[in-house]
Amino acid sequence: MITIESLIHETIEQEMRELIIGLALLHKNDDDAMTSETLKLRAESFLDKYFGINTVQFDIYDCINKLADLNLLEDEFSSSKKLKVVSLETARDRIKSRTRAEFTMV
Repeated sequence: MITIESLIHETIEQEMRELIIGLALLHKNDDDAMTSETLKLRAESFLDKYFGINTVQFDIYDCINKLADLNLLEDEFSSSKKLKVVSLETARDRIKSRTRAEFTMV
């Protein structure tokens, strides 16, 4: 039986998958920034290649908004149309800091 709790859990997992895929693909791109359209195409290609999911429409704007909300995009690229993420170490620290702040507020 599907419950509201299971739907909420699945939604949260989906949101995290989008964030992780976007972060990983942008990080893998090394020093080059990429456009949102390129990131969308690479994410969809990644899902097809590694998981056989070829009917997905990767929600690129949701992914970018999550990256921006967690302050994981390089500031110098936020005003341009190209995207670049902070280092993985910086990303880890920012996510950890944000998570701790959210849990202490509860």
